[in-house]
Amino acid sequence: MMSYENINTSFGFLFNTTELSVLEVRQKAGELQKSFMNECIHFRGYLKGLPESVSIKLVLYLCRVIKDDNLLDIYPIPIC
Repeated sequence: MMSYENINTSFGFLFNTTELSVLEVRQKAGELQKSFMNECIHFRGYLKGLPESVSIKLVLYLCRVIKDDNLLDIYPIPIC
């Protein structure tokens, strides 16, 4: 079982993905799984297009964006 710290180390970049360069996102995503890189870069672009009033700093908010914007077909995340 992964600890919270390990999960945050692995997935924490998703909460500031809009502040990272494409190369940084590609590197962090590639550490998880190579096929995850393009999805993360695409998602970064989508998030950068959202109004600043939309918070993406919590898992709940990221899931809400995916669900409310009908992105589950593109990003099939079972917890959303």
